[in-house]
Amino acid sequence: MQKTATILGLVVTGLLLGVGLTAGQGPGGTFTPTGGLGTGRWLATATALPEGEVLIAGGIVDDGSAVASAERYDPATGAFTPAADMSTTRNDHRAIALLDGTVLITGGAKFGGGGGTLASTEIYDPARDAFTPGPLMATPRLAHSLTLLPDGTVLVVGGLSAGAGFYVGLAERYDPAAADFMPAGELATARVGHTATLLVDGTVLIAGGLGDDGFLTSAERYDPATASFTSTDRLQVARLGHTATVLGDGQVLMVGGDAANGGRLASAERYDPATGTFASVGSLSTGRSGHTVTLLPNGTVLVAGGFDSDGNELASAELYDPTTGAFSAVDGLGTARGNHIATLLQDGTVLIAGGLGAGFVALASTEIYTAGPEGAVLSLRAGGQFVFWDLGPATAAEVFGSVKIAWLFDQDSATWTAFVPALGSANFPLGNGVVLWVVSETVQEIVVG
Repeated sequence: MQKTATILGLVVTGLLLGVGLTAGQGPGGTFTPTGGLGTGRWLATATALPEGEVLIAGGIVDDGSAVASAERYDPATGAFTPAADMSTTRNDHRAIALLDGTVLITGGAKFGGGGGTLASTEIYDPARDAFTPGPLMATPRLAHSLTLLPDGTVLVVGGLSAGAGFYVGLAERYDPAAADFMPAGELATARVGHTATLLVDGTVLIAGGLGDDGFLTSAERYDPATASFTSTDRLQVARLGHTATVLGDGQVLMVGGDAANGGRLASAERYDPATGTFASVGSLSTGRSGHTVTLLPNGTVLVAGGFDSDGNELASAELYDPTTGAFSAVDGLGTARGNHIATLLQDGTVLIAGGLGAGFVALASTEIYTAGPEGAVLSLRAGGQFVFWDLGPATAAEVFGSVKIAWLFDQDSATWTAFVPALGSANFPLGNGVVLWVVSETVQEIVVG
């Protein structure tokens, strides 16, 4: 028996022999290894560059010292290459891409363990592969936040500084046109380990962290027009070292972090800028801090790695779906890690790099997360398995000729297995007598038997 179906404009022909051809939903995605860092590091920064590469700078290495070295990741080759060194060693510093494509590096600690808080800054020019000294911040600080404002200036908030009462309350703004920092008001509550998130109206939400009164539920909004902070609703739960992500509807998702009782939070909440209120949403399956979050092109949020309540590094990963308000598990990292870095690449995949591994090892390993199939997905049942592949908007030749990842789902064990079809092959063996055969750019044939 032969059956033809059109999915996303592609003509699909199946020789079914009792096998169904239906629409379905694929798995959450998978992690695969990519080229390793030249130097294992944690508490480093990662910044996407205009041409699609990623700059990795500073951090702490195996012997506990901070480094000045930097590397660049090229997604086209999957390899890291050395970049120019920064002018000084840094860890727990911050980095942000400016509108002209250069990268601003600020503060941090000169030594591992937080010693030698820095006021110095540097500007990295990717075209010249060079760091040049920038202006000094008014306040030395580490573990602070940087936020790029709509006018191209950068808001610097909070952090730790032995010379500024420990918790920093004074804010600054970096103006690239003037190549200098200027005062930007003062927080109502000095804090570190907070989040700073640009909202759709151009204000910045500052939430949580640690201050003189301990773990904080307080939150504030910064208005660039008045250079002032005003209080807003409190978090549902006090949290430190959590993450914040702007969702497609403009709300902000807060995930995990350290709890006041010494554990790790599994709870999450959303801030609605229109009402100025926080509300609890679904919980992670595993409480964590030191994790990363990445907003994916499909609107879901990837939560990866971190540390559990016992201080163990995590390999688990979860996806948050804003439409359901729920988290679901996806295939885990190949290597458990925390205090690593995650960067969305231009092709929609996510680079996971470095971090702290088991045994207090500074990891050099890296991984790429590839999201699972979206929307209309072809599923074929054969021998107790479903086979999924992502048709997307491309032609069959573009999809399968580019060797994209496919997934097998075993109903008996309820597990997903990812595989990559062999390069240069027109016939992709899928097991259980199933072969996917790309006939042309517009027709693909599924042969069972």
